[in-house]
Amino acid sequence: PKLSNRSSVRLTRSKMSSSPPSATASAPPPASLPSKYFDSHTHIQSTLSRLRRPATPTTVSGFLASPPLPAPKPKSHPLAAPGAVAAAFGGCLNVNCDVPSRISVDLALKLAGGDGEEEPRLGFFNSFGVHPHNAKDFDMDPSGRHVGELRRALAHPRTVAVGECGLDYFQPWSTTPDNLACQREVFRFQLRLAVELDMPVVVHTRDADADTIADLEECLPQGWPVHLHCWTASGERLRPFLDKFEGLCVGFTGCITFKKAEDVRGAVAEVPLDRLLLETDAPYMVPEPFRGATAMPDMVRYVAAKMAEVKQVDLDTVLQATRDNAWRLYRLPRSEY
Repeated sequence: PKLSNRSSVRLTRSKMSSSPPSATASAPPPASLPSKYFDSHTHIQSTLSRLRRPATPTTVSGFLASPPLPAPKPKSHPLAAPGAVAAAFGGCLNVNCDVPSRISVDLALKLAGGDGEEEPRLGFFNSFGVHPHNAKDFDMDPSGRHVGELRRALAHPRTVAVGECGLDYFQPWSTTPDNLACQREVFRFQLRLAVELDMPVVVHTRDADADTIADLEECLPQGWPVHLHCWTASGERLRPFLDKFEGLCVGFTGCITFKKAEDVRGAVAEVPLDRLLLETDAPYMVPEPFRGATAMPDMVRYVAAKMAEVKQVDLDTVLQATRDNAWRLYRLPRSEY
């Protein structure tokens, strides 16, 4: 199928933004300024809840600007030295994937701002979808409140993607016939909604490669922007996604820093630099040297350091390339780069 016409909402955003230059063509940041990171997948409300902080616009701004990082373990870790992974907040995608309700949508939209009543929180963007674990609770009735709230959230000017959505067959209960059918039905619904609204998709897949690929091929036009979130398997399993979907970028989390994650680091090596994204999946997937703590967006610097090691490039190259990739994939406003 051919790419759909952009909706009026997406046309407005498109006029505001332009694709960044390729990672290879971009000039490095001035040496006197810290590089900036973009955490392309985080759950801010859940992270603040774990840290026992209220989720308010003021709290979020302070948290992102000056995160309360715990002490590294061990203190002798190579990345624990002051300035070892210097970088500043450059933006994040706050992923909302519970069954949408008026309260949860209102809160997420308020945190992002930019609705005419509040100034936008620069660098802070939302996505909205239904996680596969929540698929059984989602009512797909087009006139129902779940779909209504999801559409309302996706129409907001600071919302840039549908998701995370997808398939998760890891737990035994998730592969019962009823659950399998439900997950796939809700996933396809969201993929088609993304096409209708001309929005990128954030995809969660776990032990469901073949069905995920089949649904993506069935529902999305060629070249559609897809963020394959939190890849934790081998490069061999990743290769079909890279080959079949040219608009797909792959997100890696703190998992790549784990000692026994050689397969995942092998997958990092397989992905071209211009298709890589950095994630924390905060409050989950805590990188070394902070295992046992709560993940937060600032820790994505440590994911970047390990990615740079695997790709045999410097840290700034990874930080800038992954920001470029996020801006291109999500069509973010260039004025906020």
